[in-house]
Amino acid sequence: MAFVLSDFARQTVGLNSGEVTADAVIYGAPAWYTYRSAADDIATIVAANYFADAVYKLSDNDLIFIVATDAVGLYTVSAIDRAAGTISLTAASLTGAVDTANIVNLAVTTAKLANDAVTNAKLADDAVETANILDANVTTAKLAADAVDNTKLADNAVSLENLDAGITPSHIVVFAGQPTTTGGAAAEAITVTGAAATDLAFVEMVDDGTNNTTIVNAVVTLNTLTVTFSADPGADAVINYQLLRAAS
Repeated sequence: MAFVLSDFARQTVGLNSGEVTADAVIYGAPAWYTYRSAADDIATIVAANYFADAVYKLSDNDLIFIVATDAVGLYTVSAIDRAAGTISLTAASLTGAVDTANIVNLAVTTAKLANDAVTNAKLADDAVETANILDANVTTAKLAADAVDNTKLADNAVSLENLDAGITPSHIVVFAGQPTTTGGAAAEAITVTGAAATDLAFVEMVDDGTNNTTIVNAVVTLNTLTVTFSADPGADAVINYQLLRAAS
């Protein structure tokens, strides 16, 4: 479409005389105009020379409040050449900071953020909590090396349901320890409160002690890990254990 003069208006002419330059000194303030289009979007309206038919009405720095089919905005005349019939606009920015109170809850979405735009330096401590992360929205592609460290996460902020399938483990370590045997029999029962019979046990010898035994097997039952040695391990054998539990 094109500029429509009848949709273009100067506001309060009596108090809106515009800027005047005399002897390299600028007097007055920018004139104020409004423009509404029922046919053109904002990109079309603010393109160069859209307002060419109004070059004798407009001056440098004049302000135009534009109502387009898809948006509204305030623009200033940044360059004008009446002889050539050309005119350019620039978006007029308002001073002031955007703080938390000015942002509607959930208004900043993933689509509004460039990749790697949010870094450690941009996050307050404990700013990212579980409630702020959509399920499966943290993907490997969104994590730069060392991008998320412990100081930026609230306790329990990243849980399994917030991770995509590519980085969700099949099992997680639920218990671990390094006990010393008490001896008396080849089978040593170790209390692990919370252990379930379905947990997987991984056990290794750290110090075989004076009896020089080896580990034969390990069985998990409710609240108990039973490790069987090749013989009585005595009271000075040291082992490490980990109990893994299915994540889903």
